[in-house]
Amino acid sequence: MKPEIRRLVLGPLSTNTYILRLKNTAIIIDAAPGSRAILRELKFLGGNVEAILITHGHFDHIASAQNLKKVLRAKIYLHKADLDLLPLSKIVATTYGVEWSDPEIDVVLTNDETLELGDIVIKVLHTPGHTPGSLCFLVNDSMLFTGDTLFKGTIGRTDFPGGDWNSMVISLKKLSKLPDEIVIYPGHGEPTTLGYEKRTNELLRKALETQ
Repeated sequence: MKPEIRRLVLGPLSTNTYILRLKNTAIIIDAAPGSRAILRELKFLGGNVEAILITHGHFDHIASAQNLKKVLRAKIYLHKADLDLLPLSKIVATTYGVEWSDPEIDVVLTNDETLELGDIVIKVLHTPGHTPGSLCFLVNDSMLFTGDTLFKGTIGRTDFPGGDWNSMVISLKKLSKLPDEIVIYPGHGEPTTLGYEKRTNELLRKALETQ
């Protein structure tokens, strides 16, 4: 059974926040600026929020996490390698005029692993490149939430602090081994499929051809 997915486009960088609900379990993937809009959608959908999963530590993906945690009493998950990015994210949030509360990370992820959150099973894939601790979340082996690693028509930038092209290449090759029919839900922009990106995404193809 596949979870119901709601996408909210929020904040100054039009960041995607996803809400997944299956039976009485809900999870949030990325907490873009706009906690009130997220809470309104959750009230409409119903379900107990089990977790707030963060793909990476940039401000536009985590700014609302602490406010949501206080209201929902849900745990925040983030990779260990992105903890050091949070002070910089706070500064950048301020320059954009975005409300910021330092997130208290409850679960520090370190490797690929599987999370069982109520009725939702998620495979955590460590995909550094955009940031050292970038993660992708594979839900039900059919839906891949890629954060800023892979988008429709492009790939994540590696010129920000902590970015690394060689790590990005390795991560994209890792994702490319997944089935082509997997639907990609990126951190910005519209959904796509892995197979479509492998056929049409020139930057992805360049990365996959890199030795």
